[in-house]
Amino acid sequence: MKVFNAMQPGEHLAAARSALATGQADEALRHAQAITKGPLAPEARTLETEIAAAHQKATDERNAAARVAALAQERMKESASNLQSELKNRGYDLTVSLADKPGEITIVSPDFGDTDHRVRFLSFLRGQNSPASEVCAAGLYNVRLKNGEWFGGFSEVYSLDCFR
Repeated sequence: MKVFNAMQPGEHLAAARSALATGQADEALRHAQAITKGPLAPEARTLETEIAAAHQKATDERNAAARVAALAQERMKESASNLQSELKNRGYDLTVSLADKPGEITIVSPDFGDTDHRVRFLSFLRGQNSPASEVCAAGLYNVRLKNGEWFGGFSEVYSLDCFR
């Protein structure tokens, strides 16, 4: 490609269309705005309008995706909170929170240091009528069980077997 300032109006117009077609709105606008006069100026102004519309559409799509992600995050938090309430109502001494990793919750209980207790609890979570079905529906498929000790404590990730 020629140096930007040495390009002819037709070349700028072609470069603007090409940039717009590949999603490079800023580059497309730069080329269209380089055509300030001459027979191609009206076409360049029309292209600027198309570029502005494409830019607005991309912005709207990003905003919509951000709203969907925020709603999904809120749903995950709510489902983790509901799971904690349900488990506490059933007599478990634990806390449930979202993990740092996507698709994962963390359940902390001092009882998880005992292998038998941990295995029974995990079987319960994976079983029929599991209170974890809401977290599965919210997109959380793994659970990290921890016993709450800082050093040398138990911490392991398991699948919730949501799709069984």
